[in-house]
Amino acid sequence: ELSRGEFEERHITEMELIMLQTLEWRVHPPTIQCFIEPFCAVLTRSEHQIAACIQQRAIFFAELALYDYSFVSKEKPLIAVAAILNAIEGLENGPIQEVRRVAFVSTVENTFDMEFDHQKVEGMRHRLWYIYSM
Repeated sequence: ELSRGEFEERHITEMELIMLQTLEWRVHPPTIQCFIEPFCAVLTRSEHQIAACIQQRAIFFAELALYDYSFVSKEKPLIAVAAILNAIEGLENGPIQEVRRVAFVSTVENTFDMEFDHQKVEGMRHRLWYIYSM
């Protein structure tokens, strides 16, 4: 009806299929979890021994972000960095050292050619810990 008879339903269906095949069916935006694995790959040698645990805990924190609407408009890589930092902090049973936090974020920024607003990352970290405490 919208095409005023110019196209039939099968034409639209065929074109949708062509587009999906051309895109190789990759039509979903990257999730927070899509960033966690490559970001964890840059952990320091001492952290590499527990990288799998850090990654699992970071995914847990990423899933917590789904419960808070305020994370919807946030950049997924920022949330991923915050989740990883919280995972490391949780394993150490205490605040993560400033030097380690800055070193990790800098390494991720340099490796992936990204730039993070450190105040936003810290705000997200605190929000994730708040959701965790609830």
